[in-house]
This record gives sequence, structure tokens and C-alpha cells, in this order.
Amino acid sequence: MFLVICGHNMTQHSVGLLFGRAQETVGRKFQQCLKACKKLSGKLLRKQSPEQLRQVPRGLRDNRQYWPYFNGFIGAMDGTHCTVMVTGGEAARFYNRHSQTSINVLAICNYDMLFTYIFVGCPGSVHDARVLSYAMERDSTFPTPPPSKYYLVDSGYANTRGYLAPFRGHRYHLPHFQVGSPPRDEEELFNRWHSSLRSVIERTFGVWKKKWRILSEFPRYDLDTQNDIIIATAGLHNFIRLSQIPDFDFDDALHVDAIPREQFNNNGEGGENEEVNYLQEQEETTDGAYMQAIRDGIKQQIWDNFH
Repeated sequence: MFLVICGHNMTQHSVGLLFGRAQETVGRKFQQCLKACKKLSGKLLRKQSPEQLRQVPRGLRDNRQYWPYFNGFIGAMDGTHCTVMVTGGEAARFYNRHSQTSINVLAICNYDMLFTYIFVGCPGSVHDARVLSYAMERDSTFPTPPPSKYYLVDSGYANTRGYLAPFRGHRYHLPHFQVGSPPRDEEELFNRWHSSLRSVIERTFGVWKKKWRILSEFPRYDLDTQNDIIIATAGLHNFIRLSQIPDFDFDDALHVDAIPREQFNNNGEGGENEEVNYLQEQEETTDGAYMQAIRDGIKQQIWDNFH
């Protein structure tokens, strides 16, 4: 009953009719399973140790499309939105750019489409870069990249130490190159390969939300319950992947370069002037200059070998 509710976003009344159980029973068992799956997710969400973060991801070294250019890659990071039911005065903070109430979820995944970190709770109106700063400040378990390693991020984040962002003002997303002309300069060629490797987080989000429709369809649960559902389903996502259970959603995602960004995903392009200024301030620091040098070096390597 729990899996049907999460997978199909069915009402508890409909599930009670389907399984021949009272709605009170369905509600009680749903909460029990949710509590158990949330606890299980603490083990399944595989937060990587500093030693593991220093290792080259399995499979990356064998992929000549990305190796050795992105040899500091340890995962991809992005934000996505999950619907939530919020009423009263609190609702205004949760309205996103699509005029729907949502939670902004920060996630990190590895090369194998496994979630390695989830930060939940920020209202949908909060910009991706701000969510990251909150996660780093409020969560002592946040997996900060070790020296010389980095997460791939999109233009919604600053290009600063530990976070490799694309060049702004140039084409970036894969559809831009699939339906348009090939990369025209060094920056666009870098963006093309960066987008291709970083698409693992988009494909991971795509599989997760396709399988668990409760995350993105009409919200039926309050904020605290939906927060728990996000954690629980992320753990179940990893369970399926780690168990090597035959799965059509994962199979489809592995045979495409990228899944189109879902409806609620804030891709960080454009945005309010306040957020743009915030990113620029971060990039003008010493850490920003360090990451700029890393990015320029990768850009030149790719250009020399593929141009």
C-alpha cells in the first residue's frame, strides 16, 4: 500500500478500496512504512567518506570522453523542486517560479546515478545557490569536496573551489547542441562536455520522479510528511540501483545523453539581479580564481584534443 501511494500518488481512500482495507488502516500503515523507509534511507544514501571522495569514480577512468579532462570529478550537484501542501501565511515562501508551492531539494549523485547526499526543507522560492550555502552552514555532515576534487554544477551556482560551473553567456544545455550548430569556441566546447557529464544528476532526478509520482504531482501531504517522503523515496531509489533489480526507468536513463529538465527544476539561468551579484561576489574571491584556473585548464585540454 505504501509503494502504491508513493508510486502512483493515489489517495488513501482509493488504496483502501484497492486492497480491501479501511482508510484508517491505510493511513496508519503508510506512516509506519514511511518511518521505516526514512530510517533505512540513512544507510542507503551512502554519504561518502573523505577517503572515498578522493578516489576516482568507477567507470570514469574508462570513459575517454571525460577522462582525463574531468579527473577531479566526484559527483554532480543540483537542486530540484518537489510539490508540497502549505496553507496560511507560510504558503507565500513556498511558491516557486511556476507559481506552485514546492520544496527546493539539494541533491548530489555519483557517476552510477546513486544519491550520495540530500538536503531537504528550503522553500521553493529560495535560489539554488542559497540552498547550498544553508546546507553547508546547517548540516555538519555535508560532504565538502577535498582538495583538487569538485562537483559539477550548473550556472545557478558559483564557479568556486570544489564546484565546477560552466561558462555563463555561452550555450550550455545539450539540446542547444543537438538541434543547433556544433560548439563554436573553446567555452562552448567545454560547456558541451561539462553538460554531458553533469547530466547524470538530471537523469537521476528523472528516474526518481518518474518512479515516485508523489514527488511532483498534486500534493496530498503536509510539509513534514512530504520532507520524510523525499528522504524515503531517495533511499528506495538507491535500493533499487544497488540491488541491480531489472528496472525500465534506469535502463532508459542509461541509454540517453540527458533527460530534459523537469518542470520544477530551477536551472539557475538568468534570475534576479540579487542572485547574480551573489554568484559574482563568490567568484571574485581567491577560491573563485583557483577554480577559474582549473576550468581554463580543462577547457584548453578539450579544445586541443577535439577541435
